[in-house]
Amino acid sequence: MNFQKHYASSYDLLYSDKNYDEETKLLTSLINEFHNDSDKNLNILEIGCGTGEHARRLLKSGHQIHAIDKSQYMLEIAQAKLRDNTSISFEVGDITSFKSSTKYDVVLMMFHVFSYLESSAQVKNALKNIKLSLKPDGIFIFDYWNTLGVNNFGASTTHKVSKTQNLEVTRKAIPQTINEQIIDVNYELNFLNKVQNESQEFKETHRMRHFTPIEIENYLKEEGFTSLVTYGWGKNTKPTDMDWAGLTVARNS
Repeated sequence: MNFQKHYASSYDLLYSDKNYDEETKLLTSLINEFHNDSDKNLNILEIGCGTGEHARRLLKSGHQIHAIDKSQYMLEIAQAKLRDNTSISFEVGDITSFKSSTKYDVVLMMFHVFSYLESSAQVKNALKNIKLSLKPDGIFIFDYWNTLGVNNFGASTTHKVSKTQNLEVTRKAIPQTINEQIIDVNYELNFLNKVQNESQEFKETHRMRHFTPIEIENYLKEEGFTSLVTYGWGKNTKPTDMDWAGLTVARNS
């Protein structure tokens, strides 16, 4: 499932503690290290752009961005934030079926969007379309749930409460293991209007797949990419069982 209206509307509030500045610095450093023309303004495709927070920061470096997301509600929020910026365009789209005549220098797929590809067929279709969207020697940067860390830590129920002056949003995330690679995350959202003292509840389920570093490397090789580096999230060392997420940079070869 993609993000529905009510979850999308509370997304920025729920992730107000997410350090987008540091994440964008990481992306910029990887682009500078691995793209051959990183000193130029680049044409970037962002898959699963969400509410546009990575894009908003990357635009400050002078890049051109085409941002796609499966959720029209998330995309509407991103468009509202960046409606006056002519260096970004938006599209409701799914990377498993996305086609583009434009060739990009960089493709980004962040915040575990890759883990929404639950079947091998979806992974292969996505990688085929990403390869077709990249220029020769273009790079693909993405992160995903790391099987080593997921199996070590285990998926557990979490609660998060985020507030404004007039609104309190409570999110409960209840994981359900479907098989050795798939976990359903069942979200229960409660919106409390503190002015009217009224609450509403909504539910949605996100199916997530975790991958071993070897699986990622094999999928990339099979679809014609060269894997350049794979790190544990926020590190410059290989993923271990202490890393919930991995990050990989690959080149269109």
